[in-house]
Amino acid sequence: MNPEIFYFIKANLIIIAAYLLYKVMFKGEHGFRFRRIFLLSSMIGALLLPALGLFPAGTHINEGIVMMPAIDLSEMAAPDGNGTDTESGLPVMTLLSYIYIAISALLVLRTLWRMISIHRLIRKAQRTELTDGIYTHFIKADTETAFSWFNHIFISYRSEVPEFIIAHELAHVSHRHSADIIISELFTSLFWINPAAWGIRNCVRENLEFMADAHAVNESNRREYQMCLLNNTIQSAIAPIYTNFNLTSIKKRIIMMNNKPRKTGRVWKSLLAIAALAGIIVVSATAMAVNTPTKVKTQPLKTSKTAYASTAGPDDASFPGGAAEFFMFIARNIEYPQSAIKDGTEGNVIVNFTVAPDGKVTDVKVVKGVREDLDNAAIEVIKKSPKWNPAKPGGDASVNVPVTFKLSPKRKKSK
Repeated sequence: MNPEIFYFIKANLIIIAAYLLYKVMFKGEHGFRFRRIFLLSSMIGALLLPALGLFPAGTHINEGIVMMPAIDLSEMAAPDGNGTDTESGLPVMTLLSYIYIAISALLVLRTLWRMISIHRLIRKAQRTELTDGIYTHFIKADTETAFSWFNHIFISYRSEVPEFIIAHELAHVSHRHSADIIISELFTSLFWINPAAWGIRNCVRENLEFMADAHAVNESNRREYQMCLLNNTIQSAIAPIYTNFNLTSIKKRIIMMNNKPRKTGRVWKSLLAIAALAGIIVVSATAMAVNTPTKVKTQPLKTSKTAYASTAGPDDASFPGGAAEFFMFIARNIEYPQSAIKDGTEGNVIVNFTVAPDGKVTDVKVVKGVREDLDNAAIEVIKKSPKWNPAKPGGDASVNVPVTFKLSPKRKKSK
């Protein structure tokens, strides 16, 4: 499996698992700080954990031979009278990848634009006050709603904003909740196709409001605070990335404020959440669907001509620039025999060769062949190989290279 696709699948599975676990573990519970840690860890873990064990090293096989992944040539660099026979257009998976990346880029740009709009508000503020490192900007707005962005609080200069709303925004500022907002926005930009990623983003915003509400209620009259929530209608966002007083469902916030913290079961739920996260880490560290052959006669692993692969370790013989560069060297220099193209013949040729102590490639031979013309084509391209980095501490090194000859769909249709 392509490493990028493998990474993407594992990352999305972790996202789904983390989201479902959050919804089960924290429904109706307080523990807002632990919630925050869990959500941030889930997003960061989804990015980093799938890379663990993703590119496992190769494995030594009998008599010190190193098996390298197969090269799918698909007639690359094959002469066809008038030139190389190539297919028009992009492969479907490549095209889909470009589309996905383009949408992610647009979402990232949207986030950046919203951040820029915040700074435009700062420049357009009617008045700015600085107190204890916190900037208060008075802007043109007809509502009593305030909002914050890092150490900036924005308030309408036309109306008097209640003190507990200011306390709410001060909680956002003091705990740097805007950083969580940015992380969640970028996170959904990368995994926009996964509904669970958007669910985690919403949970992040919701939990930040719960935290700020808890801080504001401690410094004001709870009933008065809740009445203010009900009386204030949700306004259209000037720049929806900021932390906003009316950001999440008012009903959920009032219910959470009226719920008393429950100690029973909290410890067990916390331990269960930690155990579940540990299980996700263990699963993510396990290489899946990438198995290195252990015997010469084993079916070779098929990879694309540009895929990365490595030999068994740093002490083994290696091609300058790595295995990927070696694959590209073969793809640029090999010739798909015209006789095989005419007959529509495909197959895997496993070539064995020795890397001498001086780095020269010698004793090139076919371990498993298809037919003479394909076998000879594979041997000839290996003989053209420049010097390798010899094995350490010295001596000969034996390497197996499975080469896959495969006709393009266009060529097959012409048969």
